[in-house]
Amino acid sequence: MRLRLGINTCFAVKRWPRPADWAPIVRERLGLDLVQHSLDLVDLDVDEAGRTRQAGAVIEAARANGLELHSTFTGLAAYSRNLLLDPDASARQAAQDWYRRAIAFTATIGAAGTGGHVGAFSVADWVDHDRRAERWADLRGPPPRPALRRGGVGPGVLPGAKPAGRRGSGAGGGGEGMVAGGWPRGGRGCAPRA
Repeated sequence: MRLRLGINTCFAVKRWPRPADWAPIVRERLGLDLVQHSLDLVDLDVDEAGRTRQAGAVIEAARANGLELHSTFTGLAAYSRNLLLDPDASARQAAQDWYRRAIAFTATIGAAGTGGHVGAFSVADWVDHDRRAERWADLRGPPPRPALRRGGVGPGVLPGAKPAGRRGSGAGGGGEGMVAGGWPRGGRGCAPRA
């Protein structure tokens, strides 16, 4: 089995936020050529033109430094929010919209997939059987479109996405519970079926 060592660009957050700054560090100082790009380095809340400019900067820096953009990751900032498991429906919708932009950005830079934090239950939703079941049902619904597949945008999955786990309202579970459609099912590393 052949393994490749790569790096997540979370090391660059706040220190080297521009792709032209972190890419040479990855290639020249660390001697790596495989990158998982942290979405903490991307402002997904700007307009489409702004996201396109950011994607272009990532693509150019990767090309200039001989880097392969393997995937994207939600980043650390996402861990501070409930996202797709938020008690508030409008907040869940905003999280779906954010994921749509994240998936589109990932496709634009030519990466194979995106993953990371999907959401966390509030304590109130976790301890209330009916609300927990409702949140899980919402999460098991259709994934945000467009979903990413290798080669572009279309029906697909969110590879590596992590549902909230058994340990309580915010523990991350492993990818073992992911179904083909990219959303969790009950199983090892996932909260039990409601």
